[in-house]
Amino acid sequence: MKKLTWKNVFKNLDYLSYSVLIAYFFYKFTSYKSFFYLYINEWAFSETLINYSGGFVRRGILGEIFSYISFNSATNYYAISFIFYLSSITYLVYGFFIKSKKYSHLTKFVIMFCPFGIFYLFSNLNFFFGRRDILILNLLIFLNSKKFKNFNSQIFTFLMFGTFITLTYELFLFFMPLFWKLIISKDKKENNLKILVFGYLTLLNLLMLTVYSTPKNFQYLCKNIELKRIQMNLDNLNCWGAPYYLESDDKFIWINEVSRGLNFSSSYLLWLFSLALLLLFIKFFGVFDSSYNLAISTLFILFFIAQDYGRWMFLIFSTTLILGNIEKSESTNSLKFKLFSYCLIICGLALDIPVYLFQEKMFLRF
Repeated sequence: MKKLTWKNVFKNLDYLSYSVLIAYFFYKFTSYKSFFYLYINEWAFSETLINYSGGFVRRGILGEIFSYISFNSATNYYAISFIFYLSSITYLVYGFFIKSKKYSHLTKFVIMFCPFGIFYLFSNLNFFFGRRDILILNLLIFLNSKKFKNFNSQIFTFLMFGTFITLTYELFLFFMPLFWKLIISKDKKENNLKILVFGYLTLLNLLMLTVYSTPKNFQYLCKNIELKRIQMNLDNLNCWGAPYYLESDDKFIWINEVSRGLNFSSSYLLWLFSLALLLLFIKFFGVFDSSYNLAISTLFILFFIAQDYGRWMFLIFSTTLILGNIEKSESTNSLKFKLFSYCLIICGLALDIPVYLFQEKMFLRF
């Protein structure tokens, strides 16, 4: 009986591990009294305050929707926002769990504890909570599920949610090759509808990055945002955070941001090591063909957009996990695969890869 019990525990080790991580996840919300306070005063929440009051502008649709359904109540506004992003992250973690169910225990532990895995997400939860990148991962998981039995339903879903995400986060453009490959891999037919949908979304993304990168009346938008901040009793007023970037017509403002980061001290060798681990993760755990590898490579352009490199690493790791196909084969049982798996787990537990590249690192954070 005792042996049988331990056998069942080991057999369901993945359920146990995920339960522990999810328990830790909700512990962040219930036990840390300051977590909700941190969320509504974080950079990510500041993005949610952008709306169309000053004219049509990028990243404004969520703020417009939240303002409408909250009836301009400050309490309703941030409660709706919190529930929305809580649902988004929960769906992401659930998607990871479903995807990894068929994998070996060793592979599951790599997914959870590698330097840019699920444990990294939880360790930087105050940064990721409210991030719109998660919505892109949600759509990838949804379209990669078995819910779609025909091409028309898949392309229609991609069109609707792709439009919403583009109006929410224009960097969706860099994920377009992945969606293209994902959709044509399930339906090999080249047709005008597919080209039309991808052409429309590409154009819409480019318009958000150029023509609609700034509102017609920034000052009015800023006053609208400041009023919401005062009602919510937030720490920072005016257009602090993401809304500030809507004021400038300078399309190269991000270059200055990255350049300023070079003035901070950092262990570049450690970051090269982390990047090498990410590339090896794609090689060993992705099982992609050459066209998929080419599609994923477009995400590395994100490293030149802003300083939050740990975030880009997590996004690339996540897309690799969602779209990759790790089969139980001789290769996964090889000594090389096992050694690399143990290396990822040890590095993930020992190294504290921060969200930003140019800052000090902490080791052994337990």
